[in-house]
Amino acid sequence: MKRIINTFIFILCGVNLFANEVNMPPGVSFLPVYPHLEKNEDNEINNLLETKTVMLGMTTNVVIPLEIISDIDIQALVIDDQEVVIPFEIEMNKKPDKQNYYKINYSENEIDIDKDGKIDTFIYSNKYINSKIEKDNYVVIKGRNISKDGYHEKIVYITVETND
Repeated sequence: MKRIINTFIFILCGVNLFANEVNMPPGVSFLPVYPHLEKNEDNEINNLLETKTVMLGMTTNVVIPLEIISDIDIQALVIDDQEVVIPFEIEMNKKPDKQNYYKINYSENEIDIDKDGKIDTFIYSNKYINSKIEKDNYVVIKGRNISKDGYHEKIVYITVETND
């Protein structure tokens, strides 16, 4: 989604840096802060004839990248040779601006959760991200490939990539 930000800058003529009380190096000059209070050569106060306000506009396009805003914590109890399917959702910060362009990338899709040399956990997702909440994701744990009893934990990192 692109957001347009309008910025207005106001410049008041007649407001300047003062340099009369400061010793400035040669060749550097500043206009006085209040030119209407300055005295000319005849010791008369200069009067401002007019003050103008200049307004400038600037428009910029801001592109917010697509990113994952949900944390996913999956816990399962696997008994013997049981095969467990655990669905999960991934929430994005916005709906993708292009269809079939962004992909979910996992640091690992096939995991050996008990570190015995056999792949026992698989992560499946849609090929592309086409909505704000991706619901068709699931983890499959195959109990027949798990040889060590106990609590096993694995951290998998998820990123969003483009289809380039």
